[in-house]
Amino acid sequence: MLAVEYKLLTQRELTTAQKHAIMVAWHKPHKGSLNIDGAFRKRDNLAGLGGSFRDSNGQWIMGFQHHCLASSPLQAELEALKEGLYIAMTKGLTPLVIKTDSTKVVNAPAEVANNTT
Repeated sequence: MLAVEYKLLTQRELTTAQKHAIMVAWHKPHKGSLNIDGAFRKRDNLAGLGGSFRDSNGQWIMGFQHHCLASSPLQAELEALKEGLYIAMTKGLTPLVIKTDSTKVVNAPAEVANNTT
């Protein structure tokens, strides 16, 4: 067994396939981005929410923030998303990529789709 292992570890690769280099390039997206966040305070059901818009070069365009009533942290995140989408539509800031740290917001469309079928 040791002889086989030694042979496999020391033997040169016998493949005859030639390796070819290919050109690979990354192109930045031609979309802007909306980064949102929400915070929730259970004591008085108050949510703080905000977001920022950036262009495809990462330059800041505008931001928003305010507070509203909410019943959960998820609702705070969703209120931030709703406000951001409203601003994007009214100001013509589309198409865009939406960024959030809430996995519940990211997974919500799939959960709704699964529950309606």
